[in-house]
Amino acid sequence: MTRRRPTTLAASVVTAVSVALMTGCGVFSEQTTQLDYTPSDGAQGDVGGIGVRNMMFVAEDEQSPGSLVAVFVNSSSEVVQVSLSAQNGVEASFDVPANGSVSVGPDGDETVEADPVGIVPGRTLPVTVTGADETLEIVTPVLDGTLTEYEDLVPTASPSPEA
Repeated sequence: MTRRRPTTLAASVVTAVSVALMTGCGVFSEQTTQLDYTPSDGAQGDVGGIGVRNMMFVAEDEQSPGSLVAVFVNSSSEVVQVSLSAQNGVEASFDVPANGSVSVGPDGDETVEADPVGIVPGRTLPVTVTGADETLEIVTPVLDGTLTEYEDLVPTASPSPEA
């Protein structure tokens, strides 16, 4: 009869236990791929059948004009009117087509600007969004053009009329 050496048996046991412990740790951990998250710098929310995606203001500074950038997605079979308001004086309203979307921004379907934006970039601004008789306050970041993907979204100040 052949006897195994104690070191070989011990190494096999340690290997088996290590593999079981390392592969079993996923049992107790939440899978991060299953978590909802905002994949960009903007804010998200859902109100009255409307998905608000990637909402942010972009401005050079607090005293400069700021553009609202967002996409409003309607997953219902009815047109939904969306209204926006914020403490910086922004008031806007537009229709989001059934099973469609409206892009808001300098190159979007709608343009919404605050002049001045009134909030220092890097801070947030609560924006009240109303759709289909539901209201939601979305804490919206105010960004500047430091990142190259936002530099073209920063509005320029309108030239003042000469006297």
